[in-house]
Amino acid sequence: MGDASRVDRWSLWIDDAVRAMQLAGLSVTREPAALSDRRAVIEAERDGWTVRCTLRDELTGGPSVEVRCRAEGVPVELTLRPELVGEGFDKLLGMTVDQLVGDPDFDRVFVIASAPRSVAASLLTGPVREQLSALPRNTEGPTLALNQGEIVLRWRAEPDAEHIGAGVAVIAAMHALHRQMVEGDGTFGHGPFRQGAAGDRAIDPSARATAWQRFAQARRRTATVLTAAAIAGVGFLAAVITHHP
Repeated sequence: MGDASRVDRWSLWIDDAVRAMQLAGLSVTREPAALSDRRAVIEAERDGWTVRCTLRDELTGGPSVEVRCRAEGVPVELTLRPELVGEGFDKLLGMTVDQLVGDPDFDRVFVIASAPRSVAASLLTGPVREQLSALPRNTEGPTLALNQGEIVLRWRAEPDAEHIGAGVAVIAAMHALHRQMVEGDGTFGHGPFRQGAAGDRAIDPSARATAWQRFAQARRRTATVLTAAAIAGVGFLAAVITHHP
């Protein structure tokens, strides 16, 4: 593809991103004219809430999109990624931790982990699942992460307004739900939260650590079982060989 064609394509991507963010009710505050170093960053805000959309055209792997925003105040974590071919067996063995949210079609194609565990069902609501399912899916995405004070959504495909709009909708819904956790309006009941002395609802700091410890323990138990099975198998094979007439 010639340089002129690439420039036209990049300009179209940027226009689509700007249009998608404006349709979501955001005011664009940063709009690049073209990709710089094979990357363009579009920023927009609404009522003090800032969203950053990054378009990339990598030499290897092709184009990709990332949408992110800040989400500070409650130390919860969530990760989501596509389930890989053949990974169902790993899940049965406990080698892949996967939390179900009660949507068979969604649970079948995504691997989810959160701490505390109840956060997954609280954040991955029906509308969020619908928008995530509308994004291009392959072995590299979409991936969604809420940790370290940020919500980050990525997928690999040529950017277009429809998909970027879906991505912004996911980020907006996740941010709103996270704000409800921060403000403690009672929406999520007790779950990972506990009543504070002054009537506030703070995250239980031990809940997240306990959840991840359970994940680690499950992996260690699986490794022990598989190792023991392997040793037993080798011993059985050796006995067969030794006693073979």
